[in-house]
Amino acid sequence: MKRLLCLLCVLCGPALSSPAATTKQAFEQSAAQLKFLAAADLLHDRFPDRLNPAEDLAVHNKTVADLFARNDPPQDLLPLLKHDDPKVRTLAVAALNHLNDPKLLPHLVKLCEDRATTLPHPGLVASLPGMDKDTTPLEPQTVADFPRAILNQYLAAAGYESGPADFNAYWTAHKDRPFCASWFKVQLDRATQGSRTTPTNREPQLRALRDQIAKLPEKDRAWTTLYLSIPDHLLFDESACLAAAKSLGPDALIASLSGKCPSDDPDLHPHSATAAADPTDPINLWVLHHATDLLRPQDAETLLHLDRIRTPWYAIAAATLTPSQSKSILAEAFTHFPNEGYTDAWARADLAIALWQLQAANTTADLTHWFYSESLKNEGVPHSRAKFLQSLNARDPNTRTLLAALVADLRFATLDWSSLKALIPILNQWTPTPIVSSDELSTLQHPYGEQHTVQRPDQAAKSYPTQTAELNQTLTHWRQKVKESLPQWSHPNN
Repeated sequence: MKRLLCLLCVLCGPALSSPAATTKQAFEQSAAQLKFLAAADLLHDRFPDRLNPAEDLAVHNKTVADLFARNDPPQDLLPLLKHDDPKVRTLAVAALNHLNDPKLLPHLVKLCEDRATTLPHPGLVASLPGMDKDTTPLEPQTVADFPRAILNQYLAAAGYESGPADFNAYWTAHKDRPFCASWFKVQLDRATQGSRTTPTNREPQLRALRDQIAKLPEKDRAWTTLYLSIPDHLLFDESACLAAAKSLGPDALIASLSGKCPSDDPDLHPHSATAAADPTDPINLWVLHHATDLLRPQDAETLLHLDRIRTPWYAIAAATLTPSQSKSILAEAFTHFPNEGYTDAWARADLAIALWQLQAANTTADLTHWFYSESLKNEGVPHSRAKFLQSLNARDPNTRTLLAALVADLRFATLDWSSLKALIPILNQWTPTPIVSSDELSTLQHPYGEQHTVQRPDQAAKSYPTQTAELNQTLTHWRQKVKESLPQWSHPNN
């Protein structure tokens, strides 16, 4: 980086795109100077920081930065989209994109069919042998590539999957809007430079985006806050999201849960009958997770008749809102997720966790039966039993009662590897010395892998008979040590 800064200083002579030059002159001169254009980086409002030779990288970043710093207005840039030089057309696209104005999108549509060769782009190479001396490969690029990427960015943010082919439908729904949630989503992507974690130097961009959203009408501001911040909270934290949801009120949230979000923003509704998902589904699921904060007990009955996105959380939310009825609500919900595979298995685990949290004193027998009834077939990681065990609070005296019941059950003799790895660390918190050390738990291995060995024990034994026999001997030893430790921790008052 220091070397790049020095090169930039050396190259800081008279800027090719100086304000004294006309827009056309500046772009023509820059097109002649550049050896490549890192369009993929510019799409996310960043400059490349690794490329050889470094001199070319410095020229690229300074030249493009100088062009953007001119702040040429759209009326001066748009004629360049018809320039004879495809490199100039590409630079004009980059400058228009830098303005962050979605109203300019229609001007890019025709260029999506422009197959003229333009400035190449750096190859996507993570590292190269001898990086200090090698030349980064450059790959061909057409004029169409950059505008197509820009349109794809906007369309994907709004849930359209066919790229520029969907533009007419997209634009019909968006063209008369002063703002849209998906436009803010594109701005968020650029503010974070396409990263899931915000670069430390991008807080000014995030602050500017928050300031824009703060100026929206109250209801639009609340829906936009939720749309942009759930589930990752990059822009607004949990407390801000809760405040936004509370400002909407339970009636509006129930409407959204019903598939009828009370907003005229097209990005808060499926764009067609064939759309893959409702864009408010993440918001709705988050609301269900926060039912006691955001909904009313009388909403429980409505929730039980919704389940639009096939999740156990409608039932869990209803049970949470009406604790006295929670056992029957959750027991009935189990019947809706009867299949093998991770989707239904994880749903059953969520229901079991909720049942334990709401009715711990009355459900030990029921949950023990559920626990050992799980087949674990095709469940993924963590499987349903492990997920349930990982949710338990070791400080809750009821947890000792439940785990004692699991260990005392005859089926404990066959408890699987993953469940033991989740169970034993809890028990270790209650015993003077570890039942099985954390090192021993973490270092046990099998060539078939833990997940496949647990899900396909017969195949593991067939493929690796010796290793499987050794593994089973170790697991038998672990189970025996757990049973021997039972008197040390099983009583709630231990």
